[in-house]
Amino acid sequence: MFTINLPPDRAAFEAEFLADPEAPVRIEASTDNMFCEAAAERIARFADSPDVDDVRIIAMVRDPVARIVSEYEHTLRLGWQTHSLMGSLEAEAKRTEDNWHPLFRHIDRTRYASQIARYRALFGDRVITLDFHKIREAEQRTRLLEWIGREDESGAEEMEHRNKRRVVARPERAAILRNKKLTGLARSVVPKGLRPVVRKIVAGAPMERYEPSAEEIGFIRDALADELRACLDATDIPTEHWDLERLGLS
Repeated sequence: MFTINLPPDRAAFEAEFLADPEAPVRIEASTDNMFCEAAAERIARFADSPDVDDVRIIAMVRDPVARIVSEYEHTLRLGWQTHSLMGSLEAEAKRTEDNWHPLFRHIDRTRYASQIARYRALFGDRVITLDFHKIREAEQRTRLLEWIGREDESGAEEMEHRNKRRVVARPERAAILRNKKLTGLARSVVPKGLRPVVRKIVAGAPMERYEPSAEEIGFIRDALADELRACLDATDIPTEHWDLERLGLS
């Protein structure tokens, strides 16, 4: 239903992925790889190719409610929906059936235990699970670098935060502000001091982080009950930074 800037086909992806024949490490990162069964199977086939040296899998998990809220905010920022989180959760099954973008599969993309088990069945001990909430800490970055065979690089270097949240009250209108022709015309007639006012009128004021209601948290908790318990029982899935009380796991 929606399009984003991705390679249009396999050939284009491979041309980019294999662009530098001397690259010591190649990394492909996507949240879609976690939930998509086809992705896991295709990566396994790629790993079995005679000209492929070593393939390692890094699964990064975060508090399930925080992950879903972040994803929901992302759809708002893109102007893709105006539903409340509850509305988006309730619409997920129908949207999945109608082949909507994966960003609307909030519950399905948060089945960590099943997803990691799928990769472990294919890759065994070549799978490592990291804590999203600690990734900016030097110790975990060092662990990540060592896992991909880059021990010679400093794990103390500050990581850049590129995917910063930016949600406004009227995200569907914010697309106007990304139109270069219109914004160029606006700059020619609107004084610089008034531009923030115009942006606020068009897109609305920036929103604070969405706070899920008790009903929305309950929906998530019930839909993922077995998965959440499996994550808590697993020895390799970090849950120490999850809000276990609101997940009903404390």
